[in-house]
Order: sequence, then C-alpha cells, then structure tokens
Amino acid sequence: MKKTVAGPLEYINHIYAGLKPKYSFKAKNLAAFKIWQRRLLKELTKALGINEILKEKSCALNPRIIERKDNGKYIQEKIIITTEPGVDIPFYLLIPKKKQFPLPLGIAIHGHGPGKIKVVGEVAKGTYPDDPYGKQGVNEGYVIAAPDLRGFGELMREDDRKDGKNNSCATRLFNALLFGRTMLGEKVFDISRLIDFCVTRPEVDKEKIFCYGNSGGGTTTLFSAVYDKRIKVAAVSCYFCTFKASIIDIRHCACNYVPGMVKLGEMCDIAGLIAPRPLLIIAGKKDDIFPIKGVEFAYKKLQKVYKVAGAPKNLEKHIGPEGHRFYRERIWDFIKEKI
Repeated sequence: MKKTVAGPLEYINHIYAGLKPKYSFKAKNLAAFKIWQRRLLKELTKALGINEILKEKSCALNPRIIERKDNGKYIQEKIIITTEPGVDIPFYLLIPKKKQFPLPLGIAIHGHGPGKIKVVGEVAKGTYPDDPYGKQGVNEGYVIAAPDLRGFGELMREDDRKDGKNNSCATRLFNALLFGRTMLGEKVFDISRLIDFCVTRPEVDKEKIFCYGNSGGGTTTLFSAVYDKRIKVAAVSCYFCTFKASIIDIRHCACNYVPGMVKLGEMCDIAGLIAPRPLLIIAGKKDDIFPIKGVEFAYKKLQKVYKVAGAPKNLEKHIGPEGHRFYRERIWDFIKEKI
C-alpha cells in the first residue's frame, strides 16, 4: 500500500535538505575567518541561552572544601562552588604529589552515567579500563577538576533517582527552555565558573588549561572550549560528527538539543570556533550513535577551517577500533605537545 503521509524522519530530511545555515564556513582568508568566527560565536552564545544566565544577578563562588583524602600518588579534594544563585556544583580536584607547582589544569567532563565518580575511578565495575580518565590525567602529572554536570550524579532530581534513571536531562532541559535557556548552555556556564575558581588555586597554571571528555562529556568539552578561550587545548571524544548523522538521525538524550542551532551551522562550523587553538577529535570506528562516516565527513570540513585559520597542525583525529568509548592512545601525548 502506498504511503500517503511522510513519517518523522522523512519530514526532518526534507527540512534539512532545504537548510541554508547562516554561518556555513566560506572564509578564504584570515581576516574573513575572524569576522565569521566573531559573528557565529555571538549568535551561538545567544542560542545556548548563556545571555539569559548572564542577565541574572551574579554571585560569589563561595568555595567549600568538604573532603580531602590521600590517594597515594595524589590528593583528592571534594569541593562545592556556587555558579549562580541557587546552583551548587560539586567537583573533585585531583592534585599530584611531588610535583613543582603551578601545573596545567585539566577539566575532565563525564558523559551520561553516574557523573564525576566514574571519571575519577570510584565506580567499582562494569566500565571500560579507560573510563576513569580524570585519574589518568592526574597520573600524567596534571591538576584535574572533575565536576558533576547539572542533572547528573549528586545533581540529579530525587524522583529520577528513585525511578532508577541515571540522569535528569529531560526535566532539566524543559525547565531551562521555559526561561530562554538550554541545558547545554547551563553546563558550559558552570564549566566557565569552575575555571574561575580553579585559577585561584596556587597549584594551577592559569595560562595552561585543557578540557576533555567522552560522549556527553565530549559535547560539553566542545562547547565549553568554544565559549571560554581560557581553554587552550580541547580533546573531544565520541561526539564530533555531523548533527545530521548523529543527533538528528539517531535518538539521543534531550540535553543535546539547542533550538535553532543547525540554522546557524553544522557541527564542523561550531567546532571551528575553537580554531586556531589545538583540538583533538577522538572517535570509535564502530560507534553506533556518532557514526564514523559522519565523523570523517565533518572532519574534512573542519580541516578547511583550521587551514584558513593558519593552524592546520593544531587539528588532529584519532580513531579507536571499537565503539562508543574513551580511547587514551593519543590524548596525553597530544596535550603534552600542545599545552
């Protein structure tokens, strides 16, 4: 029987096919690149809802160290900061022993799951060996900050926790939208405020900050590096792709969605806002939610941005042999070279 009504995917494909993003990269020289970058960043910041957050009354960070323990090669502090009125963000600060301070700071951002405890290795089992990448970072000799993002870990809604969920993304996003915000924008704002605190610590070299994360942590890494230029190096794991091949065509968590973003540009355009700063793209060859064909297509376009920006050697990719997970094989050498 002939189908007379288009399904949801056909409808979206039709819209996408006719899309003409306002800021698809076309710059041919450095001057045009800088104008493009400035204009896209301004509109993206607005789309993320960060402008709405900045309209609210600012507040002191009010840091509280609530736990400090010796983990052998490093000290682990649990700290809470206030990023905006009514929002307290808990995070771990991992500080290497027997090092000469100040040291580079790494922001290790978790993906979907239990939150910061997975990043620092406090999840007992059922994870890949490379999952505690915050712990990897401190063992590499860096100060590492690993926060809970809004909607995860200690920042989940109690009703979601009781229902056995591992995040509160849907409700957090819907509430944010009511106020002209997005959940992704709130995460990015919190990372920037976390950096505000960390650069006050004597152990941290405020001129050497990098950010990295897997999956949803890769998402927040990419957009945080776009927004906060204090992040000198970024490593985005298992997120970078095209919007079309990933979060449009494949079902993803609500926290990925920003109203009108694809009207501004594709993911390669958004990532181009990091240029000329160093960016490492990590992907899984068999990743079934960020398909490798989309990764390769977007990467080729991003290479053009970095070439015009005069920094082609600051962009790299590493493809792991498996699926949607963190791969450590290139990241620490890349950071050592670029930071």
